[in-house]
Amino acid sequence: MRNIYLLSGNPVHLSHINTWETAKTILKEDVYFCLCKNELKNEGLFSLEERKEILINFYNIPENKIVLLKNREDIFNEIKDSKSIIRGIRNIKDISEIEKLAEYYNAEKYFTKLVKIKVPDHLKNISSSKLINLISKNEYEKSMNWVPEQLFLLIEKKLKEKQME
Repeated sequence: MRNIYLLSGNPVHLSHINTWETAKTILKEDVYFCLCKNELKNEGLFSLEERKEILINFYNIPENKIVLLKNREDIFNEIKDSKSIIRGIRNIKDISEIEKLAEYYNAEKYFTKLVKIKVPDHLKNISSSKLINLISKNEYEKSMNWVPEQLFLLIEKKLKEKQME
């Protein structure tokens, strides 16, 4: 059984890293990044494999601490077999999102293992969709520091490629 931080992380940003580090500190145990495709969200910018590479290359997360959950069954089994389920909480809306996810994956009874990590005020405005939106509109300022500069450049490149499709 392992502690899992279940997230889509498309892309992973500073708030995700903060939640993971905080969970490790609170639990005093390893926490695994469990990257999955949230079927309740739009497709996103990066594949699961690319998100794994982002964690390894931009955040120095050990490969053995990353789990890719490729389908609904994998997600359910990881939830069922976990010791705890980590989620970052910015506001009350995040709680209802967790409830929707639990219901969607038919895993409500396992969410008794939920460990809610309060996102610090200075990170509450960060989300993957907001990050992508700001970059696509040229409104993201590097001083915001939501992602490492090289990841910012990669996101920019992916957005341009997507526009050309």
